[in-house]
Amino acid sequence: MDENVLHTVLEEYQKLIDSDREKALEEALRIEAIAREKKSETLLAKALLLSGRIYYRGTLYEKSLEKNLEALPIFIALGLQSEEADCRNLIAVCQYKYGDFAESLKNAFESLKITRKTKNRLLESTCCNTIGNSYLHLQEFDNALDYLNLALKIKDELLDEKGRAMILINLGNVYFEKREYEHCEKYYSEALEIKQKMQDWQGILICYNNLGNLAADYHKNLQKALEYYDKSHALSIEHNFDYYTAELYYLKASLYYNFEMPEKALESLDKCSELSLENNYTHIIPNMTDLYGMVYYKIGDFQKACEYYRKSYTLVSETFKDSSNSKIEYLNVMHRVELIQQEAEFQRSINEELKTANEKLVELNNEKNEFLGIAAHDLKNPLSAISLSVAALRKLKDKYSPEQVDRKLEQIELTSMRMQDIIKNFLDINAIESGRINLNRKKINVLDILDKIISDNHVLTERKGIKLNMISDLQDVYIMGDYAGLMEVFENLFSNAIKYSPLKSEVTIKCEINEPKENVIVSFIDEGMGIKQEEMSKLFKKFSKLSTKPTAGENSTGLGLSIVKKLIESMDGEVWCESVYGEGSNFRVKFKLENS
Repeated sequence: MDENVLHTVLEEYQKLIDSDREKALEEALRIEAIAREKKSETLLAKALLLSGRIYYRGTLYEKSLEKNLEALPIFIALGLQSEEADCRNLIAVCQYKYGDFAESLKNAFESLKITRKTKNRLLESTCCNTIGNSYLHLQEFDNALDYLNLALKIKDELLDEKGRAMILINLGNVYFEKREYEHCEKYYSEALEIKQKMQDWQGILICYNNLGNLAADYHKNLQKALEYYDKSHALSIEHNFDYYTAELYYLKASLYYNFEMPEKALESLDKCSELSLENNYTHIIPNMTDLYGMVYYKIGDFQKACEYYRKSYTLVSETFKDSSNSKIEYLNVMHRVELIQQEAEFQRSINEELKTANEKLVELNNEKNEFLGIAAHDLKNPLSAISLSVAALRKLKDKYSPEQVDRKLEQIELTSMRMQDIIKNFLDINAIESGRINLNRKKINVLDILDKIISDNHVLTERKGIKLNMISDLQDVYIMGDYAGLMEVFENLFSNAIKYSPLKSEVTIKCEINEPKENVIVSFIDEGMGIKQEEMSKLFKKFSKLSTKPTAGENSTGLGLSIVKKLIESMDGEVWCESVYGEGSNFRVKFKLENS
């Protein structure tokens, strides 16, 4: 049979796992044999994955683990990431069933990492569910709830009602263990409603079991618990769920034991024993045997109690041994996986480096184009203004009064200064990023620089009628910094405060020492519009254009704050902004104090 046809057959039988599990397993094993004969690794790994999933659905966890452990290194070698993630999650679930929660978490997290890369949201929710269940059994309830709620959110996005109901059951289990029974009952009931609509008999059965446990533990209602167990029992018989039938006999026996009805407990245990031993339900037999011992102890048959306790001890020891063997096999597989990954790593790293280099080149090219576009745009208007002013002076110089000529010349001077500022900003950011700026760090009095900044810029404050407040009760405040760099930082922040302040408002500069007197903090506070919360992350980035605009048509290149941040960080300082939109901004700078 053609290999493509066999792949299609596998995909079709994947859909029959629940409706005709026996036929699906038969076909998976047949294709597995063909793949081994043909030495087709892709086909073999996919057949192993399917049979592993079928064994898991049939609660044959040892066989499921065996198949998936064989498939995993093949998927890795072939670079089939989606299948690798699926396989790892199945391994994690089997390890969880064995009680090996640490290894289960390790594989589930690895699977989750891959699914997020491949954007497989359905499998991502399954991984989160596996992680949540492992954390539940480790008694890490907060972590369990985090991952189960994330799984539920994804199921809601995908409109996956069946998967959603299963996660609701698991959330209920967390609250059951936390003894928060009201939450627990809500989740179980909601899950039951969904399962009933879908006629998912196995899911309905699980919900009845859980509600029976709740009735027994929380409501202490024997009759209600038995009603739920009987409903579940009827479904398990009708649909040939032998495993759940055996489990129900065990649950009933536990219920009778807790309600002081040891004879009825023994009747249920005998039925559980018959089914479990016949089908080798290894996950039920140890608990069942232990409960036998407890019941016989309660009725005073100490010899039989002792006999069953010995059996229970032996079974638990064998289970741990089997689990250890599986874990050793898993570690051997992981060793083979590691070797395969090392062989592939060199080529992958080269490809990654090339990809990163190309992305960087594209980014730099885009930045260059943006740089030139902004430069052309920002310089065009002032150049035009200068040209027009010069032309007007040339044509109308005989008609202008000396005062009018002075005003025109002042406009040309201010426009030229504006162009110088634009060019200076572009050159500054380029020098800083290329590493060509050399800072001469020495002890500087912050208050001296602030005084000079205020003195040099009084014309700006007067022009907009802004009242300046300088708040500080300090005499000398020394830091280690570059004088020119610090001048540029404070001048930029001060001019920004004025630029974005409305006419006749107030700007406050505050200099203070924080406790325990290790740092100086300088604040530049304005009464402008402030900054929207969603734009705060763009504040100190190059070429950022925010919705808040200067209040008198002043120029902004989008580079000033980027320069401020880079200069401050080069002097081991920090800068940040505190702002509520509509209520102004507070730009704060922090430096380490130096002894005077």
